[in-house]
Amino acid sequence: MADPPEQERDEKQVEDTSVSMLNRWLAQVSGISALIAIVGIVAVVIGVVVLIVSADLESWALAILALGGILLLVALIASLGTVVQAITGKRGRYGFNTAIMILAFAAIIVLIDVIGFRNPQRFDVTATRQFSLADRTVTLLRNLPEPVEAIAFFTPNNPNQDQLRQPTQDLLDEFERRSNNFAYRFVDPDRDPNTARVFGVSQYPTIAFVGTESSRLFHLLAPRFQERDFVTALLIVTGEQQKNIYVITGHGERDVTSAEATGFTFAIDGIRGDNYALQTLSLRERDEIPTVENAERLELTQEDAAAAIIIAGPTQELEEKEFEALFTYLKNGGRAIFLLDPDPPESFKELLGRWGVVVNDGVIIDESGVVSGQPQTPLIPRQRYIDSIPSITSTLDEVFLPGATSFDFRGLYNLPGFRTSFDPETDLAPPPELISYAPMASTTLLSCTTQDPEARNCSGSPTFGGNLLPAMAVIARAPFNEEPDPDVSEETRIVVLGDSDFVTNNYFYSGSNSDLFLNSVNWLTEDVDLSQVRPKPVAFRLLVLTEPEMRFIQYSSWLLLPLAVLFLGSVAWWRRR
Repeated sequence: MADPPEQERDEKQVEDTSVSMLNRWLAQVSGISALIAIVGIVAVVIGVVVLIVSADLESWALAILALGGILLLVALIASLGTVVQAITGKRGRYGFNTAIMILAFAAIIVLIDVIGFRNPQRFDVTATRQFSLADRTVTLLRNLPEPVEAIAFFTPNNPNQDQLRQPTQDLLDEFERRSNNFAYRFVDPDRDPNTARVFGVSQYPTIAFVGTESSRLFHLLAPRFQERDFVTALLIVTGEQQKNIYVITGHGERDVTSAEATGFTFAIDGIRGDNYALQTLSLRERDEIPTVENAERLELTQEDAAAAIIIAGPTQELEEKEFEALFTYLKNGGRAIFLLDPDPPESFKELLGRWGVVVNDGVIIDESGVVSGQPQTPLIPRQRYIDSIPSITSTLDEVFLPGATSFDFRGLYNLPGFRTSFDPETDLAPPPELISYAPMASTTLLSCTTQDPEARNCSGSPTFGGNLLPAMAVIARAPFNEEPDPDVSEETRIVVLGDSDFVTNNYFYSGSNSDLFLNSVNWLTEDVDLSQVRPKPVAFRLLVLTEPEMRFIQYSSWLLLPLAVLFLGSVAWWRRR
């Protein structure tokens, strides 16, 4: 029989051997599980990257992610004791607290994001405010008299249409967000040709606006997919009557159909964008300008009456019957805007003279407020406006007039510091209630007029040292030196602007040139609510990147921030371990 102490030693040796074998096995398992965990993490990272980079490899990415997840689960089970000890130990509790803080922080961020999504507040800092709707647009959307639907017909995967689709959808989203009575949808005309036929659409892209109660339909064709175009469409389908603007032709005026730099098409588009119907009118073909009173005699309807007329840069004289037609129209409460270049035809000067407006000879030279060192292109900054008609001038910034003439006015209703052509010995000064003159803008004191087209300064000019008026308006109950007609209930409104170049395609959207012109039309037609700052065409600014630059921006936006957080977390862990 063995000695008990020797038996205990044998048992102790066997136990030690078992423990050492178990430790070696656990060490091996721990090493294998660590390797499996590393492989699993790498698989997960590869799966996420593939999923982000290539949508075509989505199935492979998901398979790699699943494999990585299984490997991580196996490593967790194989090292469960180590994991439990790590969690319940001092470091584990510290790490657990850190994880709770990170989750709490993430939850707060998600909550803030949800609140911000449901209560969006955006700030548009672009120069032309191209991501904001004008006040008049917001008002229109809030007060739509009936539900309106916009059906946008776009062909998918068409490069020419794709560049219009996203900005169009962004604008439609904004319209829908601002109104409970507006909705939109996109339709693929190749897959759904029946819908295209129902709405009468045959070319793409096109947006069909329809009043769901009145069934009024209006089509917008590409590329006219800007805010002002959508506003026009809404006004038409909701039944708001369009006023008529007539452009007088036949005297060498600006070509309203020319898309060249000297043409007038941008101005015409701007007028139509304010929901006016625009027509041309030759007074040699028609002896009268259509009004409510003479519409029946001219075999027209009252809806054809002129809300205002535009005379843009005439270079030829009026015939006698044309002069009488214009004078009669204005005398009976007509509305007109004259865009006159230096030294216009005498008949137009005489016509304005009937209302006390004097067109000065020569071109304006301003030695102080000029554009690019060109003294014959006066610049009118904000401080040079005279807000006698705030609906025209209050929203304006800089306007420049390439080669402009100036005006004086007769009468006692004058502003201090401005020269007038009133002669008390020969002119009967009208009382302000009959004719009021409203200067709208002036040049600086270092300005003059000259007949020399090559002049660069005001040396020797008799008009040097005066505030010249390149823009003014007239409100009258009767022509100058005449008594008012008791049968005429409407007042005459005239706007005279000493240049037509600033409204041409070359300059129309420079500064506030377009707003000066369109605000003047709105004032003439008494649509002053349209005189708010209207949206400009979207400014296209292209960021040109090489392929390596594009890849750097793409991958850095995906990986740079997570890697930075991982690095900082590793540093913090290493210092506290």
